[in-house]
Amino acid sequence: MAAHVKVVARFRPAHAPGDRIQSGDDAVIVEHKDSQSVSLSRGSDATFTFDHVFPMETTQAHVFEHSIKGTVDDVLQGYNGTIFAYGQTGSGKTYTMMVCGFMLGRCGKA
Repeated sequence: MAAHVKVVARFRPAHAPGDRIQSGDDAVIVEHKDSQSVSLSRGSDATFTFDHVFPMETTQAHVFEHSIKGTVDDVLQGYNGTIFAYGQTGSGKTYTMMVCGFMLGRCGKA
């Protein structure tokens, strides 16, 4: 049982593949520095550090296995657990937490 807060992040591209950011666009550039930090650029640079940063191409199944499965297992054993997911509508938060758990083994293969 984990007894601490773990903060993980995955940043997905804001634009469809092939789209180019135009001058004047209100865009944030995300640079995946390593497995624990990202650098965000929008006017000024800022670096943020997390317990783990997933690359953009990470599957939902991998996010579930690494970040959520342990908490779900603990809850099923009677312990309290909380998963807080924040992100844009349609980015896969509920899918990662719920569907991957119920369809373990099939998640990310659709």
